[in-house]
Amino acid sequence: MLRAALVALVLAATTTLAPAPAAACLWDIDTLKEESLGNREVAAVVTGDLGKHSAAFYEAKVTYTRALIDRGGAPAERYDDLAVALAKTGKLDEALIVLTDKERAFPGQYTTHANRGTFLAGKGDLAGALVELRRAVAINPKAHFGREHVQIQLLEWMGRLGKDPALVRRETFLGQVVPTDGMVESVRTRPLRGRNAVGAKPAELAEIAALDANVVALVGLIRFGDGERSPHLWFALGYNLAARGDSQLAVNAFRQAERLGHPLAAGQGGIRASIIRAFNAGAPTLEPDGPGTIGAWAKATPVLDAAWAKGQATMTRRQAGEDRRITKRRLRAVFGY
Repeated sequence: MLRAALVALVLAATTTLAPAPAAACLWDIDTLKEESLGNREVAAVVTGDLGKHSAAFYEAKVTYTRALIDRGGAPAERYDDLAVALAKTGKLDEALIVLTDKERAFPGQYTTHANRGTFLAGKGDLAGALVELRRAVAINPKAHFGREHVQIQLLEWMGRLGKDPALVRRETFLGQVVPTDGMVESVRTRPLRGRNAVGAKPAELAEIAALDANVVALVGLIRFGDGERSPHLWFALGYNLAARGDSQLAVNAFRQAERLGHPLAAGQGGIRASIIRAFNAGAPTLEPDGPGTIGAWAKATPVLDAAWAKGQATMTRRQAGEDRRITKRRLRAVFGY
């Protein structure tokens, strides 16, 4: 993986960003896999393999899990599994009813509030969603790998964006200010060379740890929630990947932000100039908006799009395999319980 010394973010933009859905974060058996997220999983996500299941998967999961609950004696986790499966099939009201039933049987659980907050966000009740998500993190501040904290930040930022549309051009939703010179300095360009460098300052190591945590949370919102539809989330992912030195991963995330209409990612400025170095570390510095920049990005874009299409095809094949196993009634193996 190439490590560009600097990754530029475009500051001049000519498009207006349309309202985007708030990224949703769900808690069910699948989210436990997030603990092992590494660069391989991040690379898969930014190149189109989002780790999603098919609609048929969730429809079958609803039937299978509801039967387990109706039998009696099901643990609290099965209520979460059923609620999430219902939400994934668009039945948010039914999902909320399941959580009400769970609350009666298992009161005060973190995951109940986390999922309820997500479902309310999906219904457009952002105020109610924030109440529930804050209750969730009050119960368990460190659970879910920080995704609730990030989701809260996104919902709060979306509220501010509604009052100040220019905010999208100044910062990521995590509050990271896009420098006025358009450059995002990678922590790896400083004297610190690597996470465990001798003599590294505690603040530098803390900065890397924070960037790593942001990446895990952002990728989790994409893989296990609905974050793949949010240009703000993809832009923030690109920014954090760039800041920690993963320029090749970053350029893929920025390209998806561009596809979804983020004005900073879509403009023909600094991002199209310096990020080309992710493909060719020896490339000369290009002027933002210059013909060399536009031409270089025009050559890079099909490469990124082809990688995305390949990742999407991989995900589709995996979904088809799951669906075949469901047809053969291998439900315990497919659903994990």
